Amino acid sequence: HQSVRPSHWKMMLNIDVSATAFYKEQPVIDFMCEVLELTDVGEQKRPLTDSQRVKFTKEIKGLKVEITHCGSMRRKYRVCNVTRR
Repeated sequence: HQSVRPSHWKMMLNIDVSATAFYKEQPVIDFMCEVLELTDVGEQKRPLTDSQRVKFTKEIKGLKVEITHCGSMRRKYRVCNVTRR
């Protein structure tokens, strides 16, 4: 939603930024395959190239991820970077 309204000395632009996109719940590996347009993680035999890593980092940076590999202990983290290793 946006609107332009006259004010005393100038026009004011009102932009509603509350509408935002949400990501579906999925494993990080599946998200990576989707972002990098890989059909299967098995086809990625080598580590990510720098360009792939940068592209993936731009998409995942700032998202919250929940670890599920520690049994009943579930923790949530916010992604800040993707490293080479």
